[in-house]
Amino acid sequence: MRTWLLLALVAAAAAVSGASFTDDADPEQKLTLPIFQEQGMANKMAWPELVGRTVADAKAALEAELPPNTQVFLVPTGSMMTMDFRTDRVRCIYDPDTSLIVAPPRIG
Repeated sequence: MRTWLLLALVAAAAAVSGASFTDDADPEQKLTLPIFQEQGMANKMAWPELVGRTVADAKAALEAELPPNTQVFLVPTGSMMTMDFRTDRVRCIYDPDTSLIVAPPRIG
């Protein structure tokens, strides 16, 4: 019951906000919220193309693509993180032994 209620609320919020869902899009890009563009935020939610790159390369690529108000955090694998969602933060999880990105950097 809770799951259906939550899904109904998400669908209603998406309809009211003008969000668009498409079946042919990349799974990381299925939901586009107009509020992201209004507030000068990134269009993407994740960057899977950065997996396997060095920490310095990934951070430079993100900083070049993201709006200036976005913070890029480098997080070693297994570190504790807060569970809040922030649209002005991108977390890059990396292996401290190799300094390579091990998971797609994500907004949040």
